[in-house]
Amino acid sequence: MDIYVPRPILNHYCKVNSVQQLSENKAKEIIIHNNIKYVITGYGSSGAKGYLWCSAKKVVFLNEYKGNLKPLPHELCHMEVAEGKRERGYNGLLFSYEGNQYVTINGDSITFLPTDQGTQLELF
Repeated sequence: MDIYVPRPILNHYCKVNSVQQLSENKAKEIIIHNNIKYVITGYGSSGAKGYLWCSAKKVVFLNEYKGNLKPLPHELCHMEVAEGKRERGYNGLLFSYEGNQYVTINGDSITFLPTDQGTQLELF
């Protein structure tokens, strides 16, 4: 699903991506968009255009998780992928943020895309 946000918000989301931290079973930041918690799992950028998009997964506290995948830390998720027991991706990933444990929700990633709202346009 695509969600359009003003470019300054997209820029912030991309800057707080947790791509590297998730491999260490933690997050740099959890963002809240329309009262839904997300962790940023990837982004695209261009030298000329800046950030183009970012992908995210919905997250919930571990004790609220009702998914069909067992919540596992990064390394164990990858072991199950290698054994053919789990699809590649961020579904059911267990990690911590600010002393709390979270799990990514099963399903498709969300893609945040920019709008020009909140961006000052150049006149020349």
